[in-house]
Amino acid sequence: MDVLIADDHEDVRTLLATVLELDGHEVTIACDGEMAVETALASPPDVIVMDVMMPKLDGVSATRQLRQATRTAGVPVILLSGKADAHAVSAGLAAGAARYITKPFEPADLLAELTAVAGGGSTG
Repeated sequence: MDVLIADDHEDVRTLLATVLELDGHEVTIACDGEMAVETALASPPDVIVMDVMMPKLDGVSATRQLRQATRTAGVPVILLSGKADAHAVSAGLAAGAARYITKPFEPADLLAELTAVAGGGSTG
């Protein structure tokens, strides 16, 4: 499946890309929320994995914009964040995220959530 990764930390992007590519996914990278929205609108992926705290446009605001656009309204978004408080989780889900995963997390958990939000389809 085609996955867009949006995170402002290069080490996190590299880790996520490696995990997803080893699992057979095609990966596209965005360095911030603004770039994530532009990239997704230009070529909608199957799933978006996006950090919450990013420059230019945070992940919650980017998710909200993606939900409002016809081309990306149905693309599942998995938000990743170090913020685990109930308010942060609820804000992410209210913006339209399919899942909110708190950091640190196990790669296997991310892959399971990815499969779940994509409707359980096969990888590749």
